[in-house]
Amino acid sequence: MSGLKRLLILMSLNLVIGTGMWLGFKWLDRRDQQQQLESAVGSPGRSVGEPQSGEPVTKLSQWPTFPSAHTGDPRISLASWHGQRFAINFWASWCTACSEERPQLARLGVEFPQNILGLGTLDSLEQITESERQHPHPYAVAVDSEGELASSLGVDVLPQTLVFDEQGRLLRRFRGVLSAVHVDAIRLMLKPKSPARSPQHT
Repeated sequence: MSGLKRLLILMSLNLVIGTGMWLGFKWLDRRDQQQQLESAVGSPGRSVGEPQSGEPVTKLSQWPTFPSAHTGDPRISLASWHGQRFAINFWASWCTACSEERPQLARLGVEFPQNILGLGTLDSLEQITESERQHPHPYAVAVDSEGELASSLGVDVLPQTLVFDEQGRLLRRFRGVLSAVHVDAIRLMLKPKSPARSPQHT
């Protein structure tokens, strides 16, 4: 067999193997995304956002107040969200990965501006305020410069988004940069349940 034929055969084998691996990775990625969504919204028959059995449930023991990054609104209290579902996005101006999820957060923020708090963590009020001036979020942004709330809730990496129910119980934790799948899951958890319709009498 000539050297040219051997080379062509090897190239063809590499192409087949490479294509197979690529298809396999795509399938695994799609499966993982589907599993993430199913895990976030619960299985059929379970109310949206209800914690999976066996998972620890964290509840806010306090509803602290933080300095606001918005002009004219000096303080923001978590108590403002008591009685409704809400999400806290923990981020920092120095966090490169945090800027990567801005487009996803913008989508979510436009739809749920009253249900999301961006909490600048381990960062200064000046830095967060300047970041908001340049790239404003479509929802409230406050600053926890010491990272006390993040520490109490076990936030171990930035960015991280936590979703809570009406009583401050943790429903779901999203570590790292939010994907479109994560946004869809958060949307389902924040979306209020439709009230039961009364039967119409004819």
